[in-house]
Amino acid sequence: MRLRVADKESVPKRAVIVAFAAFGANDTDTSGDSTDDGYYVAIDPDDNVYYPVICTYTDRQVSKLFVVSDPVAGVSVLQSADVELSVGVWWARVM
Repeated sequence: MRLRVADKESVPKRAVIVAFAAFGANDTDTSGDSTDDGYYVAIDPDDNVYYPVICTYTDRQVSKLFVVSDPVAGVSVLQSADVELSVGVWWARVM
């Protein structure tokens, strides 16, 4: 699903609100910076977990952020010809 940002007065009625949570970046060095490669996931009200994926385009349009339930299969779907017209993905990567 495509991720969008809106204020509470502009959220579409059928939208699903998600919250981002950080995982794996618990260790910090003396400067307070993380010393490992943590990651973020999006969690919906039903406790479903989604992985953020950035899609960039060859025609210089702005990158779009999607969330997928499976980081491997979800990227494959976003890159597939089946959704090319609706997503227009040229390249995607899990963030």
